[in-house]
Amino acid sequence: MKTETDNAMPLIILYGWRKVILITTAIAVVAAIIFTMPFFLPPIFKAEAIIYPPASYSAKLIAEYDLRFGADKEIDEHIQILKSSLLRDSIIKRFKLMEHYKIEKQEDNKQFKLNKLYSENIIVDRTRYNSISVTVFDEDPTLAALMCNEIIQTGDKVKTYIFKQNLIEAVNNMQKNMLIATAELERLGEEMQRINSNVLLNYNTLTKQKYAERIKAQINLSDYIAKYRNDKHKELLELLFEYEDKLARFYALKDSYEQANQSLNTKIADAYIITPAQVPDKKDAPKRAIIVLVSMISAFIISCFVILAMHRMMQLKKEYIK
Repeated sequence: MKTETDNAMPLIILYGWRKVILITTAIAVVAAIIFTMPFFLPPIFKAEAIIYPPASYSAKLIAEYDLRFGADKEIDEHIQILKSSLLRDSIIKRFKLMEHYKIEKQEDNKQFKLNKLYSENIIVDRTRYNSISVTVFDEDPTLAALMCNEIIQTGDKVKTYIFKQNLIEAVNNMQKNMLIATAELERLGEEMQRINSNVLLNYNTLTKQKYAERIKAQINLSDYIAKYRNDKHKELLELLFEYEDKLARFYALKDSYEQANQSLNTKIADAYIITPAQVPDKKDAPKRAIIVLVSMISAFIISCFVILAMHRMMQLKKEYIK
């Protein structure tokens, strides 16, 4: 059964070695102070900007509704753009980050190191308030702020570029589909004229029609359908209904084409900058006081543990010799 003396034994042992423990702890504190000096650990500064992406409205909706901040879809899309290799490569080239991060061009894995340092020092993430945080860590506070703001601006440019490229491709495809639809309507019109020469439809000017002319064309078609509904030529009526269906699809395609074409000449809304990056005047790392405190506590605990372990080993050795 353990006595009070046995319970106090570790404290008695440690008290006997108090000078060694204090000296070891003091050495750890001094070492931590020395090795956290700027010569060994350069200070790292943090620049941060907060933005909201705009809602992805079309030109028509922009005219009808108030502009609002983007929803989850726009936030996720904008984060992907800010993390894209297209933007990363642009920032690397703009600020000569390979030289800045002191990566030798002769190194075999230089690109891997560069991309790794970029992802460690430049962080893009969603905040708890559904905004986007762009954070840059660097030894140069001015460069950190410049890079942070440039990333936001480049993100807007990349977004515009991607949007415009996709829109140009969509417009070209719609143009081709409109030509195909016009040719089909022309074929139907010629078939109807062979059956009845009185059926005249202006399918050759469909792509250039204005809204009033469109309404007139639809009224004329409705008149033909009403006129020949009881006609003995059922084939003519079937062609008129088919023409009506294809004409409605053509006008829907034409509306989409005109809206997309208008969007090509509309400036894409930039991200809303809530908090632009400022040049930091205080380092973010290393946390010198914390490092020194942790080093002191760790040295004290390790010293105590080692002394008790050594004392126990000595006791076991004596018992073994006996």
